[in-house]
Amino acid sequence: MVEAWLEELMVTYNQESYASRDSYTAQIHLPGHLFEKLVWWALQALPDEILVGMDINSEAPHNQEVELKFRGSEHTEGLF
Repeated sequence: MVEAWLEELMVTYNQESYASRDSYTAQIHLPGHLFEKLVWWALQALPDEILVGMDINSEAPHNQEVELKFRGSEHTEGLF
C-alpha cells in the first residue's frame, strides 16, 4: 500500500499513459511499493545528482492483461 498522494499521482499518470499509448514503443511496469521507494529515495537525494539503476527480474513478467491494454501502435517487441 502506498501513500494516498502517490496513489492519486499513479492513477492520473496511468490514465494519461493509457490515452497516449500509441506513442510508446515499450513499457516498464513497477509495483506501487517499489515506485514509492524510488520516489522517496530520489527526494531524499536532492539536490545531489540522482542516478538510479534497476536490476530486473526476468522471472517476474508483466501482467499480460495490463501489457496488452497499454500496448500502442508504436510497440516494439523485445526491447527490454
